[in-house]
Amino acid sequence: MPNNHITTIHSNQIQNTDQRLELRLDKLDLSMHEIIAIAKRLKHTPIISDRATPIPDSLFKALSPYGIIDIEMAQYNSRIHQGPHPLILSSHQTSFSPKLPDIPHHYFKVCPKPKNMTDCLQFLVTAQNYPQTRTIAYARGIDYVFTRHLAQRSHQPIHFTAHDQRSAQDGQLIENSSQNLNIAQYWLAVIGHNIAHSKSPDFHNDWIVAENLPAYYICLDIKPEEIEDCIPLIQKLPFMGFSITSPYKQLFAKQFNAKQPVINTLIKHNSSWECHNTDQNAFMELSPKANKILILGAGSCALAIAEKINKPIHLWARPGRSREYFLENFPNTQTPTFTQWDLIICTLPSQAHTKLPRLKTDTLLDLQYQSPPPKQIQHQKLLSGELFFKTQAIHQKKYFKEAIIKKEL
Repeated sequence: MPNNHITTIHSNQIQNTDQRLELRLDKLDLSMHEIIAIAKRLKHTPIISDRATPIPDSLFKALSPYGIIDIEMAQYNSRIHQGPHPLILSSHQTSFSPKLPDIPHHYFKVCPKPKNMTDCLQFLVTAQNYPQTRTIAYARGIDYVFTRHLAQRSHQPIHFTAHDQRSAQDGQLIENSSQNLNIAQYWLAVIGHNIAHSKSPDFHNDWIVAENLPAYYICLDIKPEEIEDCIPLIQKLPFMGFSITSPYKQLFAKQFNAKQPVINTLIKHNSSWECHNTDQNAFMELSPKANKILILGAGSCALAIAEKINKPIHLWARPGRSREYFLENFPNTQTPTFTQWDLIICTLPSQAHTKLPRLKTDTLLDLQYQSPPPKQIQHQKLLSGELFFKTQAIHQKKYFKEAIIKKEL
């Protein structure tokens, strides 16, 4: 695993001589002699860097015996920049080179600040061709923190963390010595938009750690205007599977030639992708026998569940393209005429609850776990959004685990 060096920007943070530190000359108000004294005192050779100005040659010569000097790649001069320790040759440019220079024995650090998610994923694709054991590669910025998590779980030699949240810059992670950092040979992700609330990363990483598998699950929040450019890029990366959520379940079904109109799970097998919908699995597992069934909402989840209902379907949904598409696929759908139901399936977000009529049901199946069920619905039994999420996620786990184990054999 990489050696975590804690970026130090205040002299009072230098307390534990056992720590691996990055000493930032542009932040620490210390003289050259004080930096050298600190470096001598530390158990591990520190990294010494300056993000504001190039390190002068004379200062480089004075410091190089005591630390791993981090300089800009463009500054490197093989006749001058020599010492007992390898150097870190850094590039912080917005753009990034498809190939690193042929400079042996030193480390490379490539950490651009992407313009958008498409740019970030293109960087990750490019970085796959860098020499892994000598390259530190991640994207800067709070929207791209997942690249730092992936870097930590790769064969990269060094990673930079922060002492605390106040010291963190550009999405830097906080030092956590107790964190389990198994190598992640295989990547998994949830793909959607406005999904900061997603519980999928925690759920899946918990079982991955418990079963000691070489994988890691991240969150990819991709804007609708970028998604079609990003789909070819994610297929070039070490992803073994995806959880697909709003608003892309229908788009991915179309892009990956799924037999069903809506999917929420993609699994890679060799060079092909297998499509599944674990929302349907969860519905079939949880729902009771019912005759009078009402679906609230006409989005992707409603479409997937309606495929598994062999009884007359009643639909309550606001006018719009989603409702029209639902009716095109299920032309026998009926307009609600009852107030008492055997089963109500609520797929609506909380902001849509205010427009609901008052209803009664034996069982309410709520598909939203980030908000309480609608107050307008009286129910004898509640199947919560939390329960529905965990049930479908367990089915996803089975697909992900099988794909990883099959690859490992």
